[in-house]
Amino acid sequence: MSVRFLTAAAILVAAPVALADHTASALAGGGAGPINTMSADTLPEGLFSVCWQVEELDLTTFSNAELTAFAAQDVDAHSVDRILVQSVCFEYGVSDAFTLGARLPYIARHDVREPEVDGGVPGVAAIGDSDGLGDLSVYGKYRLNDAGRDGLEWAVLGGLKLSTGETHERDDEGALFETEFQPGSGAVDPLLGLAVTRRFGASSLSASVLGVFTTEGSQDTELGDVRTYNLGYAYRLGGEPPREPGHPRDRAHDAAEGTAWDLILELNAIHRQSQTIDGDKDPNSGGTTVFVSPGVRATVGERWSAYASVGLPVSDDPNGAEQEIDLRAVAGVSWSF
Repeated sequence: MSVRFLTAAAILVAAPVALADHTASALAGGGAGPINTMSADTLPEGLFSVCWQVEELDLTTFSNAELTAFAAQDVDAHSVDRILVQSVCFEYGVSDAFTLGARLPYIARHDVREPEVDGGVPGVAAIGDSDGLGDLSVYGKYRLNDAGRDGLEWAVLGGLKLSTGETHERDDEGALFETEFQPGSGAVDPLLGLAVTRRFGASSLSASVLGVFTTEGSQDTELGDVRTYNLGYAYRLGGEPPREPGHPRDRAHDAAEGTAWDLILELNAIHRQSQTIDGDKDPNSGGTTVFVSPGVRATVGERWSAYASVGLPVSDDPNGAEQEIDLRAVAGVSWSF
């Protein structure tokens, strides 16, 4: 039986910059695929896939002196040490061309600090950690065509991020965390994406765009639309060569034994609009970050896949007093049956 490994496809909201986890697919015993870039591949009919993924964002923190200066200037800024997101995801091949999926994250923000003025004296308040279940994303991915003579496959993705996450987390002082620091947004947000994949020899090249169109959620807050633009190249070391352009999508062709290794290089750009609170735009939110992301995947036999990617920011342009990202790390495992 042919097996395709497909990891999560959905949006996670992670302040200060929203990141999007795209469908990352690899053909078991077949062609290589990206990790953060959505490919045009879908699961074969009747196949299930489950995954567990960990993503960490290490952020450039504001010093106590910087936060104290923000307090003196009445600037609403925050500092978070790091964000850790653990996700489980499920996918099912309704047909060879249509895959249904869902993703549920658990989001933890560590060491939140903010400016404060106590008795007229500017200072810093360490308000603790925020963690809990995030919003469930459900989606469908439809492959528009088989690879023709040009070798191109196209797919569209649509879905919803539902308001299932925790929105009542409180800080160490008992106050309600602002929505941007809650695990859930309290909003129902549509998702829409487009992907194209070209396979040649032992390599593949995929490009995708993916967006979340945010609506107003808890505490009268809209977190801001997200757009991601991705380009991913993958090269398979060993293993059976992938099908040639125009080759039928049959399971027997994709089957393989042993372990195949994929070397992956991606360019991932993420843009988030500023959030609005009670209709007022927050000038210290949103921005654009571009990562160069080398990665590797091991595909074992027909059922297991393990992968890791490190995102190195080559451009980081936050709005106002917003934190920059030092590093983005992604790792996970998937199982198909």
